Amino acid sequence: MDNQITVSRLLNILDKLSMDGFGDMPIFLGEKYPLLEDSISISQYENKFRIRNRYYDEKMTEAIRKAVYGLDSVCRTYITDCYAAGEKIGE
Repeated sequence: MDNQITVSRLLNILDKLSMDGFGDMPIFLGEKYPLLEDSISISQYENKFRIRNRYYDEKMTEAIRKAVYGLDSVCRTYITDCYAAGEKIGE
């Protein structure tokens, strides 16, 4: 765990940034995902500070929802085509 940052080390880094005039700079996880206030949780029982990327979770949910709607459309098209083919056979 050589790369694991502690709360004290993170605080030192953030304090230095703030003192250098960057106190209002937003924090991102990776390149595109903003760190939102409600993404942070602290478990004193487990002695862990967690950052959950809620922004990414919402984007994934949105993508899954679009996929489900797309699949519904495919199913409707398939059923319509089958019904139309059945009507042609009956003629």
